[in-house]
Amino acid sequence: MTTDEKARSVKQWTRTPCGSSSIKSEEGSAKFFEDVRKNRYQSYAPWLKKLIESQKVKGKKLLEIGCGMGTDLLEFSKGGAKCYGIDLTPKHIELAKKLFKINGRKADLRVMDAEKLKFNDNKFDFVYSHGVLHHTPNIEKSFSEINRVLKKRGKAVIMLYSKKSLAFLLKVILYHGIIRAELLRKSISDILSEVIEEDSEHTKPYVKVYTKPEVKTLLEKTGFKVEKNYSKHLMNAKRSRIIPKSILAFLERFLGWYIVVEARKL
Repeated sequence: MTTDEKARSVKQWTRTPCGSSSIKSEEGSAKFFEDVRKNRYQSYAPWLKKLIESQKVKGKKLLEIGCGMGTDLLEFSKGGAKCYGIDLTPKHIELAKKLFKINGRKADLRVMDAEKLKFNDNKFDFVYSHGVLHHTPNIEKSFSEINRVLKKRGKAVIMLYSKKSLAFLLKVILYHGIIRAELLRKSISDILSEVIEEDSEHTKPYVKVYTKPEVKTLLEKTGFKVEKNYSKHLMNAKRSRIIPKSILAFLERFLGWYIVVEARKL
């Protein structure tokens, strides 16, 4: 990231910590963290908790890149992983430390740039990153760093925003770009920075969307073998109830908001 892009990202998630925009309870309280957890796994993305629980992490050293307030990392800790978490935003790390303390669990939590991981080579068995690295301009550098800190045959699970998603096509291209005619005066990148993240109109963090082949190519270029490459998350749980499950699964497969990649270090 450039200095300006880093500053905008930190400003965004200091102002609105990831996953907190709809939470009314006192920030940093036990109720606050429980409300964040319920919103994330019951309303926003029930599929995400299932994915986390499906990973075999017991006894493994696990690094989460962009751990936010620590919600997912805590689930990995409960699953028996020895947890490390990094985030560019100090406020996130501050809150993540509170979360782990409230739950009586330990994790190594640090402010750190995903493009410059301050860990030794071959340290981790597993690296996880959900909805983070699409905010990193030099994503190839981040992938190289992930490869470096993973042990041989170590696993990475990475989720990025999809260019071929319903959210991007309808919200960014159709609504903002065409109906509101913003493409006449703004680039796609500008619109993404203003509307994708909650309350981001004034902070404008860097945001990029990818295709599955692009992600696969980048990972293979940086020393990974891609084992799975699929789409998830068409819409939140409440909205998805109006669509039959069979149709939802079909649409999600092609138009999901997240590209989920599971890969191994060669």
